[in-house]
Amino acid sequence: MSTFTIAAAQSSPIRGDISANIRRHETLVALAEAHGADVIVFPELSLTGYEPTLAAELAVEPSEEGLRPLSNLAQETGVVVMVGCPIRCGGERPYIGMLAFQPDAEVAVYRKRFVHTSEEPYFSAGEDTLVISAAGKKIGAAICADVNNPTHAADAARLGAQIYAAGVAKTPGDLDQAEANMASRAQQHHMLTLMANYTSATGGGFRWLAAARSGMSRGILCVRLRRKVNLWSWHRAVATAGLD
Repeated sequence: MSTFTIAAAQSSPIRGDISANIRRHETLVALAEAHGADVIVFPELSLTGYEPTLAAELAVEPSEEGLRPLSNLAQETGVVVMVGCPIRCGGERPYIGMLAFQPDAEVAVYRKRFVHTSEEPYFSAGEDTLVISAAGKKIGAAICADVNNPTHAADAARLGAQIYAAGVAKTPGDLDQAEANMASRAQQHHMLTLMANYTSATGGGFRWLAAARSGMSRGILCVRLRRKVNLWSWHRAVATAGLD
C-alpha cells in the first residue's frame, strides 16, 4: 500500500506582500516535495498574512495571473498546494478563502463559512463545503473558526472527507480549545484532522502574535509543532487512522 503524506506549513508571512509570500510558499512546497508530500496546507490568509484591514485591497480572483506560480508549482511537483488568501466578493467585504492548486485540475475554491465576530466588519461569510481528492484520499477544507462549529466537519464528512485540513491563525489563548475541537471532530467522524498555524507575528491592526503549534490529530493529539524550530526544516509523524 502506498504511503500518503500531508504537510502542515508553519509559515512566516510578510505583511501584505503577495509576491514575496508566494516565493516563501514555493520554498516550503519544494521542501514538502523533497520529503514525498502529496498535499501541503498553509495557514489562514497565508498569501497576505492575517491582515483584516488590508484584505479588501489585497483580495484576488482565484484564476488571476499573479497566482499562476502556485498553479505551475502544483503541476511541476505533483503536490496539492492549499493556500489562504482574501477572495473578491460582489460586496465591499471579501471572503476569507482557501485555494487548492491541484496537478492537472482547476484551482478549487473554498470561502470561510463561520466568520468570527471580530472579522465581520472586514469579511463576508461564504456558503461553501469543499472536499477535494488527492492521491486517493478525500480532504475537507476548513479555515480557523470553522473548526469551532461541529456542523462544518459533519458536512465535510457527509461528502466523504477522510482528512479535515484547516488553515488557521490562532493566538496562544485559542490553541488548547482548537486542538480539543480538532480531536473531537476526528473521533466523531473517524478522520484525520490537521491544523496549520503561523510561526511568527501577524495581525496588523489587531496587534497579536500567532502562536505556532500546528498539529495533527486522530482523536488524540499525535503530533504538535511548536515555534522554536528551524523555519525551513521538516518534522515528521505518522498517523493512519481514518485513511484505510
